[in-house]
Amino acid sequence: MADLHGQATRFSTGCAENTGELLRFVDTESAARDLDILRAALGESTLDYLGFSYGTLLGATYADLFPHAVGRMVLDGAVDPTITLSDIFLSQAEGYEGALRAAIAFCLDNPGCPFDGTAEDAAAQIRLILDTVEDAPLEAQDGRLLDGDNLTAAMKVALYRKADWPYLFDLLESVSRGFPALAFRAIDSSNSRSPKGEYTNSVEAGVAIQCLDFGFEGDSAAMAANAAAIEAAAPVLGTFMTYREFDCVDWPHPPAREPAALHAAGSAPIMVIGTTNDPATPYAFAQSLAGQLSEGRLVTFEGEGHTAYPGTDCIVSTVDGFLVDGTMPAVDPRC
Repeated sequence: MADLHGQATRFSTGCAENTGELLRFVDTESAARDLDILRAALGESTLDYLGFSYGTLLGATYADLFPHAVGRMVLDGAVDPTITLSDIFLSQAEGYEGALRAAIAFCLDNPGCPFDGTAEDAAAQIRLILDTVEDAPLEAQDGRLLDGDNLTAAMKVALYRKADWPYLFDLLESVSRGFPALAFRAIDSSNSRSPKGEYTNSVEAGVAIQCLDFGFEGDSAAMAANAAAIEAAAPVLGTFMTYREFDCVDWPHPPAREPAALHAAGSAPIMVIGTTNDPATPYAFAQSLAGQLSEGRLVTFEGEGHTAYPGTDCIVSTVDGFLVDGTMPAVDPRC
């Protein structure tokens, strides 16, 4: 834990030194106010908006600040603004573990699956791969090391979409044979790393926004309790998804908001889409946000993956019908 704390402190210190005063203003409420400036500059009386994942928190925050400026707004893969950072991490661990279990069932039902036996047997084999690279990391051609944390990050990328499940099992098989290239390809995609080894600042920006939006005021005992809950909820992946709160423990600026419901009283109807087995923003988040918004309308996608649009014909016709024609379903179509 001391090493994790040290890494996080070095990161936050470096972020402050390299960003300056701007760092305190990258919270979501500030970004929502910027959106309204853009709306006004374009001469629009309302803002039409399609937001995914974190973009749902941005959209809901905008709606709460400027309810009468809400046009046709769709929030897909919702973030629940009422929960704490530790709650998010626990929910995501449960979500990714659930997605992995669904992927395992898919794998075992199809030819060429690199695992065998029951679903629990396959889960145990995957955990063994994770433990093996944690004990003896694999070195890539460029010198980077693939350990349990990095492999988990690669797996999470491949669990975002059901279409990527075959890639998940290809990369796990290749890692089991001592080759980390496929895993690093997934990691590099997630981290916006170019073939030349150059990065955007998307990861750093995400941490900065997270710490300003949610913060963390707990102590080591609170983190340990949440880590235990994560490991219990996610037996395969949980060990490698713990203590992420350290990122925000020594953040140089205090949180800009407290966890609280967003109501957007007086807004036009807002469509909130939740996927029943979304690993990153679990379905319960969408249910909660739709219930908080005074004009929230829940649309359920019964399926896998992070966010739903575009996807099935049902989701496309429902979202397009609202964005293009202003038609909101009278009841949840449960696509």
